[in-house]
Amino acid sequence: MFNRLHVAIKCESRILTLVQVGFMNNHMGIDGFSERLVAIIGDSSPHAFAKKCGIGDSSFRPYLKGAFPRMDKLVAMAKAGGVNVEWLATGEGAKYHNDKKAPMNGSHTEIRQERILVDQSNSTSTTTVSSYKVPQVKDPDPGLFSYVPLINVHLSAGAGAFVPNENVIGYYAFRKSWLSRTTTGLKNLVLTMVTGNSMIPTLMQKDFVMVDTGQTRIADDLIYAIRVDDTVMVKRLRLHPGGKITVISDNRDEYESYETTHDDLNVIGQVIWSCRSYLTGL
Repeated sequence: MFNRLHVAIKCESRILTLVQVGFMNNHMGIDGFSERLVAIIGDSSPHAFAKKCGIGDSSFRPYLKGAFPRMDKLVAMAKAGGVNVEWLATGEGAKYHNDKKAPMNGSHTEIRQERILVDQSNSTSTTTVSSYKVPQVKDPDPGLFSYVPLINVHLSAGAGAFVPNENVIGYYAFRKSWLSRTTTGLKNLVLTMVTGNSMIPTLMQKDFVMVDTGQTRIADDLIYAIRVDDTVMVKRLRLHPGGKITVISDNRDEYESYETTHDDLNVIGQVIWSCRSYLTGL
């Protein structure tokens, strides 16, 4: 059930503007609100922004995780971030006061699919046409994203791979809201490629993984990038009493696990995300 709330907001020009905001139950919030909030916080700290809004830290933190604020706090956030309250609340309309209003609905590109149906009883065929509409939206706000470097280091998922260098060869964009919830910080993140087959089916040859180098404390049965001499490897680590650690390859048909200790294990960071392409030849 959606509630409707009409609130009069006083703009800089002292003209009263009626902003209509629709919101879901209090525990759900409006989709994307936390992402827009992170975007207007920008390089500032959440603590500093909360103070600017006149909101305490403990009250502000839930808004970064998807909670939706009362109208008075919403207005304070929009004012502190220099954005329109309607955009902050719903993602619709102009982001800034001088912007032109964005369209409520994106245009669509229509994809037509033809299917030939054969009537075997009389050997005639008919054509059925169905259409799919792909939403065409404006480019997303760059302020919603941070860029994680892809480095020229291959994480071996096999017998080991020599690490030639750690040069940055590109950057990939990730939503700031997701990074803030999932990682220890942008400065601790790197992307790299997996080689070998010791971690299949979990990780395949040429999969990309994100490593959080701020997560070096081992948690049981998670995947980590580890360094052994001049080799960087990706393995599952399992904890045992007495400080023992089992280094596991998920491809157990071809690779045996082995036991080591904290002192003999150099953990680079935790593997927190992966992706793969299903196109051949890439």
